[in-house]
Amino acid sequence: GLGWIGKNMMLIHPEIGSFTFIGVVLTDAGLAGDLPFDADRCGTCRRCLDACPTDAFPEPHVLDATRCISYLTIEHRGDFNDQQRADVGEWAFGCDVCQDVCPWNESFALPTTDAAFAPRADVRAPDLPALVEMDQDAFARRYGDTPFARPGLEGMRRNAVAVLARRE
Repeated sequence: GLGWIGKNMMLIHPEIGSFTFIGVVLTDAGLAGDLPFDADRCGTCRRCLDACPTDAFPEPHVLDATRCISYLTIEHRGDFNDQQRADVGEWAFGCDVCQDVCPWNESFALPTTDAAFAPRADVRAPDLPALVEMDQDAFARRYGDTPFARPGLEGMRRNAVAVLARRE
């Protein structure tokens, strides 16, 4: 009952789009479950697939993670090969292009009013040369409580080097 999986492999809720967090409540209370959400409301829309900067969707509902900028900059471990480095482009961390162009997000998604989720300037536009030179302690102090902790210093340094090399 949470929504359907869109062509971009994201969960889309018909009233709030795909920019969501999924949580879990553990309880022994007797709760009735929602009915499954069977409808795929993407129809003939291909905006997410066509907007992907790396063509990471070879077909609807199929994601080639090795081409996905979010995967490469957040989950990928180790160095980039030449193709991956080129695919990263100007993105030092993540990519939401497929969600940004989704009509369900354009029509229904609302910015959060929770200050805890407000973007920090140093995360929105990180100092890439500083990331390249940063040591582990400085990284932990500055970014340890941010999503940058997922790829860690080595991953963020690799991403920064790839973006900076492209700018040269």
